[in-house]
Amino acid sequence: MDRTSSGEGYRVVVIGDEETVSLFRLIGYLGHVASASELLDVMIRYISREDVGLIVVTYDLVEENTDKYFELKARLRKPLLIEIPSIRSPWKTGIDYLELFRRAVAGSGAESP
Repeated sequence: MDRTSSGEGYRVVVIGDEETVSLFRLIGYLGHVASASELLDVMIRYISREDVGLIVVTYDLVEENTDKYFELKARLRKPLLIEIPSIRSPWKTGIDYLELFRRAVAGSGAESP
């Protein structure tokens, strides 16, 4: 994985509902609880940071901002943006979030978290 100027790896940021963000904070990722109306502003704040390499956004927030989200995603080279189901999702049973991250990172050519 590329390194920041301080020699540390890139950070992962999770943006979503309180439960999803809290889960990922427990394993050491940065997190930001946001509503759908705040999503794009929050993303812009993290995109501008040199130390952020991956931004994970819950599907429910993306669904309410689909056009603008995917337009932004298409323009970006870094950080990588991926979407995941929220912990609140009714179809969350059996989702392996760590495996989702590994696949996303493997597809990007970076080291897995």
